[in-house]
Amino acid sequence: MRLQASIILAIAGLASAGSTPSIPSSKLPPSEEPDKCLQRLDEYPNRSDKREDLFHRRCVEARTYRGKYGPYSGDLYLESCCKNADGKFTTPTFINFDECLVFDPDTEALQWNHEKTRRIRDHCNHCEIKSMYRSELICYCKNKDGNDVKAQLTFDMGSIHADIESLVPKNALWVDKDGQFACKQ
Repeated sequence: MRLQASIILAIAGLASAGSTPSIPSSKLPPSEEPDKCLQRLDEYPNRSDKREDLFHRRCVEARTYRGKYGPYSGDLYLESCCKNADGKFTTPTFINFDECLVFDPDTEALQWNHEKTRRIRDHCNHCEIKSMYRSELICYCKNKDGNDVKAQLTFDMGSIHADIESLVPKNALWVDKDGQFACKQ
């Protein structure tokens, strides 16, 4: 009887060892093309299907999502594949909008939030990127009366130099030398 239990446990252990999901490695080698970085982004589920390029294609296929687990459940994020200072794509980048933005329910406007006094997730339930002539973040939020409103914030003005301007540290969205999003100087 004990032998049968031991055999069953051994078989179950071997079966589960062979089916462990692969965890994405932490770094990708720099590349001229974003393919590997975009494949890594596709490994993450529950993301927006709508993707847009930012900063004159310095960041490609940016998308938003809402955290679903743990302490970040409900937080709003932006993720993309961006070029580093050498013009090569590396590991995907993401940023938590609660570290960068706040929605003011009185003025119904998005603004940069560096004091972390309020969180965007407290008022907004969904954000998306829109990029035609300029890149904008559009969030759907509740104003002080509890009514649904649409708030917009421009990331870049559509300048042909937006890719270079995105490297300049500022209290707004920018991309550091490693190709990672930042929102503070």
